[in-house]
Amino acid sequence: MEAGGVGEPHELQFIHYQIDLGKVKVSLYRRREEKKERKEDGILPIKSTGSELWPSALVLCKFLAKNLHLIQDKTVLELGAGQGLVGLFAAYYASQTIITDKDEEVIDLIRKSIESNQDNNNSNNSQLESQVETSTNNKHNHKYNATALRLVYGDKTITSKIQGLPKTFDIILGSDIVYYSTAIPLIWDTIDSLLSREKQGDFTPTFILSYASRNKTVESAIAVKAKEHGFTSQIIGLRSFYSTSETIPTSEHVAQKDHRLILFVRESHLL
Repeated sequence: MEAGGVGEPHELQFIHYQIDLGKVKVSLYRRREEKKERKEDGILPIKSTGSELWPSALVLCKFLAKNLHLIQDKTVLELGAGQGLVGLFAAYYASQTIITDKDEEVIDLIRKSIESNQDNNNSNNSQLESQVETSTNNKHNHKYNATALRLVYGDKTITSKIQGLPKTFDIILGSDIVYYSTAIPLIWDTIDSLLSREKQGDFTPTFILSYASRNKTVESAIAVKAKEHGFTSQIIGLRSFYSTSETIPTSEHVAQKDHRLILFVRESHLL
């Protein structure tokens, strides 16, 4: 389904579509733009990354769909959201979801997507009721509670600027946010500041990172900065949540072998 009036400025035109994630269909808006020119290694110009829907986002949504306990009734923060697919999906299950990006135009489109998913949520409630385990003490919250906000990596003050935001989050999500190695130190500063330091029973606050491996410099920087901030990691094999009959998402520049999915928790929570 397409939207965007004839005669509107190019940057204001958009396309509305849905991604079927099995239990829910997530509605998204994206800009109607010409194909971006890439460098020889497939890397997009830095201002273009937010308008892309990356295979890593689909992989992360698939993992979450198979592990709903990680987001059910939790406070969730998505970093570098782009089109916002991961956060929009998480909001169907989480108690509160904050979807962030540094690009104001991207945030405006995510807000449109949030409104669309809120409208769709009532029709999904009866289906979700039978698919999510509930108990007297842990009733699933079907209210679609999502907010889109601008966040620049390294900004540790976002939760103090707006009333009603959690001070920290149970789960932080990122898909292909390590596109540029120069951003990694600031990303880890943000994660360390905004990920909860308190365990809740058996639940451990977790940063979940899905990305395409493009060079060893980025891989090394992720590991080094994680250790500096006191995090330990667990690599998740994609075939642990994709059956052999299911196709793992790829693109022109991302092959199956390039995918990485890593869970990070504070080392202190494992003691």
